[in-house]
Amino acid sequence: MKLMSLKRISVAAALALVCTFANAGTFVVRGYGAGLDTRTVDVISDLVTEEFTRTFDAKKYGIVVHYSHIQIGNDNVCYAMTGVSRNVPDSRNQAIPAWSTKATYLIRNAGNLDGRQRQECVVSAIRAAIKDLMSTDPELVKSRSTASL
Repeated sequence: MKLMSLKRISVAAALALVCTFANAGTFVVRGYGAGLDTRTVDVISDLVTEEFTRTFDAKKYGIVVHYSHIQIGNDNVCYAMTGVSRNVPDSRNQAIPAWSTKATYLIRNAGNLDGRQRQECVVSAIRAAIKDLMSTDPELVKSRSTASL
């Protein structure tokens, strides 16, 4: 009996990693990249709009976030790309969105960043790209994303 309870707890925890309930409604997020020490959904949940969740049903669609950090000399660049794709089984990677918003965040002359600084850089890029996605009319996002929906 305890084993069954542990399985249920594991399933609930796994779902919590992918879905969140925000004021705007339910949405699914798949994050891919390095430099982020927290769940992608925790970084963006306050930015997702009600209009977005009304347009993109969480059972069918998900927000895809690709992000990276690179150091070039003493400069650090963080990049994020966000868009919408059809949901896929957990064992598969979400499709790269056919249309996306992108953002970069630059930290000049900082040299090697520690983990916290790298995290702040990546989060800044992700949040900027999500803000752009949410400021775009969801119907326009849908029409431009048909190849990945």
